[in-house]
Amino acid sequence: MRIALLSLIGSASVAGLVATHTNAPTGAPAAAIAANDNRVAAGKLSNGVLTVELEARVGAWQPDGPNGPSISTAAFAEVDKALQTPGPLIRAPQGTEIHARIHNTLAKPMWMYGLGAVRGISDSIAIAAGATHDFSFTATTIGTYYYVARTDSFPVFARLAEDTQLGGVIVVDPPGVKPNDRIFAITNWFTIDPTRPSFVGANGTL
Repeated sequence: MRIALLSLIGSASVAGLVATHTNAPTGAPAAAIAANDNRVAAGKLSNGVLTVELEARVGAWQPDGPNGPSISTAAFAEVDKALQTPGPLIRAPQGTEIHARIHNTLAKPMWMYGLGAVRGISDSIAIAAGATHDFSFTATTIGTYYYVARTDSFPVFARLAEDTQLGGVIVVDPPGVKPNDRIFAITNWFTIDPTRPSFVGANGTL
């Protein structure tokens, strides 16, 4: 079994930052953001083409479990499916042509990385609020990669709060190989909250 560790976290100064933990609003509750164990690939693979349709939405995330605080944040989901963090797994054999449609339901623009001709953050596409963008690329090189988005002016690896869960894993497998691995992707959430221990500082809080 192959185990891959992928970090989707950013690093940033948290001085002066207060992240808001909110309960679900009254009336219709916010959709829950589920933990993604990266065991099920998103989309439909047919005749050498993987078609994936994702959307960015706001949901309720409980990283400490059902008894912990609920954080209102953005995350990815397959269209008409549950929100996930990390986002839906994009996985295909080497040589597959990948068509990814990304819909931004958020109230602000979103910059998308990792779905262009080159993996990583070397290029980006801005997707306006309410807009959709189609990406196409060929899975040429075997390996484990990521896609990620931001909604603020901070660089991707300095995201602070509401867009830190906008990311997921891309895996390109050798042809004819049945996957038997686990992919552990790490995300983050920065907060200064005196009621929650951070183990930083003399009294265990920031």
